[in-house]
Amino acid sequence: MMYQPSTSYRPHQRGAMLPVAVMVLFMVLAVGLVGLTISAANYRSSNNDHRELQAQLAADAGIDTALEQLTQDPGWAAPTSESVVMNANGARTTYLIDVASVSTGYVITSTGRTYFPASDTSPVAEQQYELIISSGSSGLSGDFAVVAGPGGLNMTSTAEINGALYVGGAIDMNISASIITGSGKSVRVSDNRCPLSGNMSTYPRVCTSAESSDPIDISGGSEIIGSVYANNQSNGARMTSPGLQSGSVDVYDMPPPPSRTPIKNAITATSSGSAMSCNNGSRTWPANRRINGDVRIRNCNLTIQGNVWITGKLEFVNTNTVTISNSLSQKPIIMVDDEDGVETGGNLTINPN
Repeated sequence: MMYQPSTSYRPHQRGAMLPVAVMVLFMVLAVGLVGLTISAANYRSSNNDHRELQAQLAADAGIDTALEQLTQDPGWAAPTSESVVMNANGARTTYLIDVASVSTGYVITSTGRTYFPASDTSPVAEQQYELIISSGSSGLSGDFAVVAGPGGLNMTSTAEINGALYVGGAIDMNISASIITGSGKSVRVSDNRCPLSGNMSTYPRVCTSAESSDPIDISGGSEIIGSVYANNQSNGARMTSPGLQSGSVDVYDMPPPPSRTPIKNAITATSSGSAMSCNNGSRTWPANRRINGDVRIRNCNLTIQGNVWITGKLEFVNTNTVTISNSLSQKPIIMVDDEDGVETGGNLTINPN
């Protein structure tokens, strides 16, 4: 008998992997679609942030323009139409200025707008700044070494000021800071730093005795040597020769911010920030000098001969003395563009001429 192997039934299996492949492809497409959606959302968000920043910078430019114009002409009337700041890369940014005259000074409102595309009439982003400029009862006059507005004056460590002071707000001194007025000169503090019932349109206003006490706060080894006059001040500790005096202090107009244009137009030479910095020595800043970049003054005797424009930051570290040249008949202006402004630390002494 011949042996014949048995056969068994095998089901038809062609195409069994197709549903699995379709499911995997669908999952890959789904993941890709999610990633694409996230990328598109991030791109839109980045663009929106960029448009908002453009509008913010335009509003800031409007404030700068209004300040410069009002400095030169107190009766300046703002344009009634938008001013174009930028029109490039398919976008257009503008600012619109409104200047309202009030009893205490001005209220400046600057609205920055970004249009995209540039031809659109409806902005895609808008930012608005409001600046309140308050004026006092009379103009400030006198040979003051330092003049500060309602924001006041803060001195720390071994900081020292030699000469007369006028401070619209308050003075805070701690550690070993000192003010030495000199013969016949004084420190005058008006305590002009309070709004009325939280209404900022009335700011600044001289505080009442119920709202404020002792606008001059001296702690640690700090001291004031000279005559001191201050509204609402009753504590005369650490004030000598002769110290706290009776009498009120008027609220004065602050000197208007200088126009940038004449300072920039008068520049005769340019230096780098590193060349005008100083470390353990002496340095002289010539008049009408533009300094590009950050400037660091450390353990240095610095002499200023005139107006200086610094495009970066100005930083004083450790012990420094700043002397205004005796050849000057007008106070020099140090114009600092960096958002961090001027930073002081350690012992900084300012000597007027």
